[in-house]
Amino acid sequence: MADSSARGPVGTAEDEDGVPDDEVAIATPQAPSKSKEKKPKRKKSTSLTRRPKKSTKNTQNIRNDYVERNPDLLSPEDASSRSNLDITPLVDLIPRAATSPLAAAAAAAAATTTTTTTGMTLRTQNNRRNYADDDDEYEDNTEEMEKAGIDDDIPAFINGIPEVQPKKRGKMNKGEMQRRRMVIAYALLDAFGAIPEDSGTWGGQNGIAKAIAVHFLHLPRSFSDLRAIKTTMRIVMEHYKVGIPYDGSNRPRKDYNKYYIPDDSFEMQLIADCIEENYGITQTTAFVNLHRSQQGHDLMFGRSTIYNAYKRLPHSVTPISKRSQGSLDKQSKWCRANYQWHCQLAIRFGIMTPDRLEKLKVNGVLPECYDINQLTKLNVEGVIYWDEVHKQVVVGKCGVSGRQTETRFKRDKHGKLDPNGTYRPRKTQLKMKYTEEARFSVGVALKRLPSGQVIGVRLPIFEYTSKNMVTHKDYEDAFWKEVRRPKSLKGDCYPWVVSARDKTKNYTGDNVKNLKHVGKAATTALFTMDVLTIGDFVHQLCGPQKCPNKIQSFRSQCRHISNAKFEEMCTDAILALPGPPESVDHRKKDNPYLSRFGEAHWRQEVINSSAMQKVVSVRNLVRHMYQCGIDFFKGSNFETNWHFMHDALSLMTAKETKDWMEKERIKKHWILPELGLNDKIGKFGGRPVGNNPRDAPADHILNKTHDDVVIRHVAATSHLPKQDPKKFSLATPLLIASAYKRVWNNPPLERDGTILCPVEEGAPSSDRIKHDIMKTQEYILEVVDNDGLNTVGKASIAGHRGDDARLAGTTKRGGARKKNEKEKTFWFHPDARDGLKTFTEESLERWKGKNNVNVVSNDQQQATMDPDAFVEKDDVEVLPPKEDRCPDSPKRGSISCSNQKESNEAIFARNRAD
Repeated sequence: MADSSARGPVGTAEDEDGVPDDEVAIATPQAPSKSKEKKPKRKKSTSLTRRPKKSTKNTQNIRNDYVERNPDLLSPEDASSRSNLDITPLVDLIPRAATSPLAAAAAAAAATTTTTTTGMTLRTQNNRRNYADDDDEYEDNTEEMEKAGIDDDIPAFINGIPEVQPKKRGKMNKGEMQRRRMVIAYALLDAFGAIPEDSGTWGGQNGIAKAIAVHFLHLPRSFSDLRAIKTTMRIVMEHYKVGIPYDGSNRPRKDYNKYYIPDDSFEMQLIADCIEENYGITQTTAFVNLHRSQQGHDLMFGRSTIYNAYKRLPHSVTPISKRSQGSLDKQSKWCRANYQWHCQLAIRFGIMTPDRLEKLKVNGVLPECYDINQLTKLNVEGVIYWDEVHKQVVVGKCGVSGRQTETRFKRDKHGKLDPNGTYRPRKTQLKMKYTEEARFSVGVALKRLPSGQVIGVRLPIFEYTSKNMVTHKDYEDAFWKEVRRPKSLKGDCYPWVVSARDKTKNYTGDNVKNLKHVGKAATTALFTMDVLTIGDFVHQLCGPQKCPNKIQSFRSQCRHISNAKFEEMCTDAILALPGPPESVDHRKKDNPYLSRFGEAHWRQEVINSSAMQKVVSVRNLVRHMYQCGIDFFKGSNFETNWHFMHDALSLMTAKETKDWMEKERIKKHWILPELGLNDKIGKFGGRPVGNNPRDAPADHILNKTHDDVVIRHVAATSHLPKQDPKKFSLATPLLIASAYKRVWNNPPLERDGTILCPVEEGAPSSDRIKHDIMKTQEYILEVVDNDGLNTVGKASIAGHRGDDARLAGTTKRGGARKKNEKEKTFWFHPDARDGLKTFTEESLERWKGKNNVNVVSNDQQQATMDPDAFVEKDDVEVLPPKEDRCPDSPKRGSISCSNQKESNEAIFARNRAD
């Protein structure tokens, strides 16, 4: 065989069967050279701040580039090293390929292609040419092809591909990439007879892919990345096997054509409404499938279909770190304590393997702290996992789904999707200096039913919204501070200063004007007679020692008072009680609350005060966890030996809290290090090691699941008025607490004496809880294997720990990923179901429009979409490029077109016959 380094396209040199060169040679167009204008040299600057000289060019690349253009200048040694392509097994195909018009067309098309690509990456480091300077490589070769007599033999849809030359270095447009793939297709099908991949002749330096790269695509012989070429070859063979014409298109990244949603359908309107309300792709998919199931459709959509429909819509996306603990240093105190803590947990749970246990021995002896006979054994079904949750207030529509962007679609004045419409005004989110929070503690556990099935259970939630959790000592200090607070009040402040008098009675010490019929004139007359109080009136005017002269003087000055009225005045004065009594000032007592409310109620009144509503004792949380454990495991196999796991909350690990728990016999239920584990490592003795979110299911995944469900409910009821009790909102701490508790649904909430939702329903689901609890067992062994590190191999996590892992190179990214089956529908609280129905109805009205409500046909009312519009992937025909389709094509999917005279199957048959 002739030296391949001196050959151009296939057949340009004399072949081994003796066919002359002039019979098999393919015309290679030569573009006329162009004179290049030299750029004026830049004047040398004398400034001290001038730019440095450009770096020297890579002479090796220059040499390789020059040799590729002038292979005859190669030395014998270089020629032998470069001619490593030997297609001996395919030699019998080369003569027929060279004489075929289609091979000539492929070679002509290859001659117009560039030597670099993007997307398929047909490019090497030693073949970077400056295409801006080599304009002669892109000259049109139409004349040369006509002279060769091969233009008429090229199929129409090859000529129909527009030839738009790249403008930048190393860049290729869509048309150029399509031409390259067509060259590969005709080289494989015609030159090499559609040899399948399982024949074993595709790969390697002597394979078909290498031959196509060198002889048809004119890539350098050092080119070794054949993956993109093989991918195109596989696509071509798939079309060849089913007889579908191949138009040079690339394989889509995802199976977006599996289902197709028409642009004018209600489903498309519903997708736009959901995305604009910050639903997200997953939640939008569930919402659309829920609507379709209600309409009686059996075909459900996947996320890819919804995403593809969303991307087709004209839309606008506009924009709207805390450092965690932990270390990657295995010698740090935290890492050593974490390793020992999880080793003991693995032993107590019974999941420690013998080989791991062997590593813990010191001089062949297992330390006492790892002796299972002295440790308390644990069972995952007898453990409750607790964790605290804090959720911040979000006021406004943006940011509800955790994103700081909003998506808007063009609509008409009625709200229907309209490519020529306008975007609605942008949404806003209130920026607050101090954000309030809703706070609660959640617990999950496993429960074995009498049937033997194990399910996940949500335990009653502990809420302390708008409160700060403190130690019991701090709580007691706040309690007695509130008891003493009334003592510092000034003035006659009610209710701490209370009068003991009867408001319906008069007292002898009261002013005389309080008597009946005593007006301004009578008061003046009595004051002139030194009658100032009711007691003076009785003594001088109507008592046993009354003075007749004063009575006569008063009657003469007050002639408007009749005898009957005067008698009433005297009766009222005589009935007056002694006094008035002194006011009761509780501030003067040692315990103002005890003086005011009594022994039975004063403590509860202190707790209900505004000052005490801001704090909560950690003992309340511990009592809640303890009581939940007693109630949950009552009657089970773990009634007396159940445990709960909680992270290293400083309030619980405080000495006073642990001493109180020991006194109340609660501490024995808390999973803590035993037998002096970690006592010699700083502050980690006698307490769990923190920064292990995967030890607690709620801290790792379940909180996020809980958030997602709440956000879904917030979006579903966002259109409801604020006063509606069914609305889910994150605008205030109390509203957040209400939303999260209703979704958690334990204890189930009541309204008007009726339970809103059975306790079996709610989120996270039972299966999710069970899955995440069992994952904690895997995490324990993972920490043991990683010598205490909880981030090795987890470079995908957020924060500085993930950054450290990525920089340290402790992870291998990539590999095959299996697509999990997504849920088609989601659970909704009864309060949100009505909101979903209203949202769908409003979206339907916007889709119909106010002016065309009656135009909707009966078929559209029954089923808003044609079921035939959703076809399986196998039924989809690959169409020619849009510019090559017939304008009057009878139906979608036709492969018959006036500018394509025969199908690929006919071409294959004709070429095989030739």
